[in-house]
Amino acid sequence: MMSEARQRKTLDHRQQQEFCAIVSRGCSRTTAARYLGVSLRTVRNTLEAVPRFREELGRAETLNEIRNLHHIQQAGQREQYWRAAAWVLERLYPDRYAAREPRSFTAEQLGELLAQFAEAILQEVPDQRLRRRIRKRLARLARKGGSSGQS
Repeated sequence: MMSEARQRKTLDHRQQQEFCAIVSRGCSRTTAARYLGVSLRTVRNTLEAVPRFREELGRAETLNEIRNLHHIQQAGQREQYWRAAAWVLERLYPDRYAAREPRSFTAEQLGELLAQFAEAILQEVPDQRLRRRIRKRLARLARKGGSSGQS
């Protein structure tokens, strides 16, 4: 039988540093893993096992985001590059600025509609125990992010 340590391969310290450096330049985790010749499972194992790596990777991803936003905002300050500023608004505040199909819902609007729908259904169920069961099931669905799952 294979030992737990062998089953859960992790990145060594040098690989962790290189992984973070690659991500900080704008590459995805998938690209960084491919470059290092490791699987995403190995990266996930390391993230679970090494809190410091989790922190460093978060900083690397944030650094890349900040750097890119800075460049876009710098370009957006020049009138001829107004699209750069519009791009930032569309992506940071999509509910307010992104183009949407007519008669489409934002995530917030859809969540409110579903909450009203659930409440209407619960008001029609006279049995208190059944209402509690339905509420628990709806809460489980909400925690799963709406993914379907049988219980």
